[in-house]
This record gives sequence, C-alpha cells and structure tokens, in this order.
Amino acid sequence: MLAVDFGTATTVAVLHFADGRVRPLLFDGSPLLSSTVAVGADGTVLVGSDAIHSGRTRPAAVEPHLKQWVGASGIRLGERDVAVDELMGAVLTRVADEARRILARPPDRVVVTHPAFWDGPRRAALQSALRRAALPVPTLIPEPVAAAAYLVYGVRARLLPGATVLVYDFGGGTFDATLLRLGRAGFEVLAFDCRADVGGLDVDAAIVDSIGARLHASEPWLRLMGADNAADRRARWTFWQDVRAAKEMLSRAPTAPLHVPVVEQDLPLHRSELEQAAAPIVERTLQSSAAVLGAAALTPRHLAAIFLVGGACRMPVVGQAVHRTFGVAPVVVEQPDLAVAEGAVHATLAGSAWGGPALPR
Repeated sequence: MLAVDFGTATTVAVLHFADGRVRPLLFDGSPLLSSTVAVGADGTVLVGSDAIHSGRTRPAAVEPHLKQWVGASGIRLGERDVAVDELMGAVLTRVADEARRILARPPDRVVVTHPAFWDGPRRAALQSALRRAALPVPTLIPEPVAAAAYLVYGVRARLLPGATVLVYDFGGGTFDATLLRLGRAGFEVLAFDCRADVGGLDVDAAIVDSIGARLHASEPWLRLMGADNAADRRARWTFWQDVRAAKEMLSRAPTAPLHVPVVEQDLPLHRSELEQAAAPIVERTLQSSAAVLGAAALTPRHLAAIFLVGGACRMPVVGQAVHRTFGVAPVVVEQPDLAVAEGAVHATLAGSAWGGPALPR
C-alpha cells in the first residue's frame, strides 16, 4: 500500500509492506518532497528540489505553495498557463515513480489524505491528479482521521473507548483543529475547525515583516520586497528560501545566520525573535482549538490527549503554548511531518470512519 500526504510545503509518502513494515519514501535522501512546482524554459513541469533550483533563474515560473491553488482551474507560470491537476499530477508522478522503483511494480493500493474542509471539487481535482500519475483509484481520508490513527497505532497511546482526542495539525499553509472520540467503529469526529489563513508560511511572512522593521523600511529593503526587475526577483526568491531555512534551524539552535540580499546585510535571527513573530499566529491556532472544545461542550480536562502534527509543530514555542493554554502536555513525535501519511495506512487497515460537523466560519 502507498499512502500519500500532499502538503502545502512538502509531500510525504510511505509504503506498507505485506510483512507489516511501514517505511517512508526518500526523495534525494529526504522523506520530505518539496511540493514546489515550476515550468522550465523548455515548457516541462519540474517538481521538488529541481523546481526550487529553477527559481533562482526563473522565479516567475515557480509556484512554491501549490496546494493553496487546488480548486482553481490553472496557474500562469512563466510563459504557460498550466492546469492545477497537471501540476499536482507531476508531484504525484514523482511519488509514484519512487514507489515503483522500491516495489519493482506499481503499488496495488493507494490512500491519499486531504484537509477536512475540502469539498467535492477539490477532492475531484486530487483524484484527477492521481490518474495523471497512473496510480490506482485511491481511498481518500481526511488528515485528522489519519493523525488520530497514528496516535493509536504509531505512538501506541493507551486510549480507552470513549476517550476524546484533540488533533492539532499545524502545517505549512493551513491549521486544522479536530476533536475526535474513540468508539467501537473507530474515531467519531465531534467538531473541527479548519483555517486556510494560518500556517508555517504565515510565520515566514511574520519573520520577514520583523526583519523589515529592523531595517526601518530602507530603500534597498523596499526594492527587495517590490522585486520590480529580474535581479531583484531572483534575490527575493532566494531570501524567502533562506528565511524558511533559518526558521527551521531555530527549532534546533538558539540562533541562525541570515543574509539579506540587495540590502547586503547579515542579520542573525534569534529564537526569541521567531517566537515573538510567531506568537499572534500560534494564538489563532489556540483560539481554533478552544473553539472545537466549546462546540462539543467540553473542557481540556475531558481530553485524553492533544496530538501535535505538521511541520510547524517543530517550533518549540508551539508545544509550550499548547501546554500553557490547556494544561495538558501534548503528544509530540520526532517527525511530525510523517504522522499523517503513516496514520493513513493504519486508518485504512482499521477501516476508520469519518463524520462530524465543521464549525461555522
């Protein structure tokens, strides 16, 4: 079985073998495949690290956040108007090719996760992209159900029937808070809240804003942000990539080096600055999480666990804020990016059901 978590920033895939092993696919040595897509000078679609590299010379032909376009008909990249399902299909083809290489045959079964708020047209676009990748008709599973399944079967959390779990999914482009109750047939969804305006990308933007404040909106800074010519656009593309890399480094170290092109200054980024920039965004995730509890007429003391998934949960400030707000130490795994993909395998094998109300926006 091949399970795929198509994310805003990265795509993750795992294989389930007949002997019960679950292993992530590796792309250039990493389990995280960048979801970035680009159109090369010859009109071909590039994905992953190839697409990122092409952004240094053709930034106008790159889309780093493809998932946010699902539901639209197409995107203008360079000199081409490209259908969104073609671009998604290119990412999924990369996944399918790697799976076939490992298995020496096509996968016999495919399960793909999606945000809980995706409607029929978005799910249809995902299925169209999978057909372009020549993959079998998939089973589609909402991401929070897959995450909850990983909590049970991957983390092996001891949950009794009736236990209530909050899945806190802080990804690259979205945030989902989902309240689930463990029943005889699997997890029953009590309430969920999905925000497309909260994610790791928003933290990146907040960091950039804080750097601009430090530079007092100087003329070179405004040039970099405006990117009115090809050289400035290339510099801006490189800068945003470096900001994201510095943010990720601050999950492991107290400081990270950062060079600001055009301005031509080195401005080391400190973890305290990241935490200050991220605080309003993290606060919105806490508000959404509190809202789903309120919708189910529950309080934090009713929770058996809070499970943190998604790459943005690597920031230490996230777990600290969740613990401080709800008084419950959250469950954090070493690789939160992989939890949904692996959980999709467990959810499929267990036959977990899905149902439940979304909170009104």
